[in-house]
Amino acid sequence: MDRNMTNESGADLQQIRGIGPGVARRLNEAGIADAAALASAAPETVAAALQGMPIVSSERIHEWIEAARLIAPPQTSVAEENGQHYATFRLELLLDLRNEVRRTRVKHVQSGNEESWAGWAAERLLRFVGENAGLQPSPTADEVASKGQEVAEARPFEPYLHDLTVVDTQSREPRHIVRRGQPYDVRFGLALTGEGDTPAEPARMRAALYARSIGGKQRVTLGQGTAMRPMTPDLDVAFGITPDVELSPGPYRLELELDVETDDARRWPTASLHEGLLYII
Repeated sequence: MDRNMTNESGADLQQIRGIGPGVARRLNEAGIADAAALASAAPETVAAALQGMPIVSSERIHEWIEAARLIAPPQTSVAEENGQHYATFRLELLLDLRNEVRRTRVKHVQSGNEESWAGWAAERLLRFVGENAGLQPSPTADEVASKGQEVAEARPFEPYLHDLTVVDTQSREPRHIVRRGQPYDVRFGLALTGEGDTPAEPARMRAALYARSIGGKQRVTLGQGTAMRPMTPDLDVAFGITPDVELSPGPYRLELELDVETDDARRWPTASLHEGLLYII
């Protein structure tokens, strides 16, 4: 360490009553080179640095630390410039031979507020910390439960698809085997999960049916359809499908996606359903 820096640090510490050149030198050797370092040091660290020196009591060390906090320049950091800052507390516990707390003393360093009481009282300690740090009170268990219930009650409707079926356009019977390019109808159920009011006006529905080969990663569009239907809690929807592509013969898994638009500008999530097999011949 530069000698001039050491001298300046010692002079800084020697502004505190009771700290002479010898004490300042011992503190400097322990890395406590100025008032700012002493202000943030733990009493145990200071005591260890001055071990063996005469007339250095625990009370004297606490007095030096308090004095250092008064003369130390305020610390600034990027975090503080961004609004973040530390709330510093010092906690002292008087313990008996069985390590049971006989007395508690806590101090808020920035304001100087201090409290002490007999024994250990965790709630009182937390209250002191919260009040002096300006913390917002934590919600109680009942408040958290009430908030969760309000969120659950406010959960909006979401469309849920079920019972996807391919039917013949003439007989209206379910079909699992169709010829390439053959028109057919797709029927499925649409249920609304959640709570709330259903839109008064009919909804615009756009459905897209996809086919995915067994074990394949790529899917192709079989067809699309649109309809205007009232949004009731449970309804059946049917679309006429004319295949857009000619698939190779074989089995395919069906995938359905449905988008809903309503005049009330409500945002409806896209509903999807992976269900059923279709065999192309």
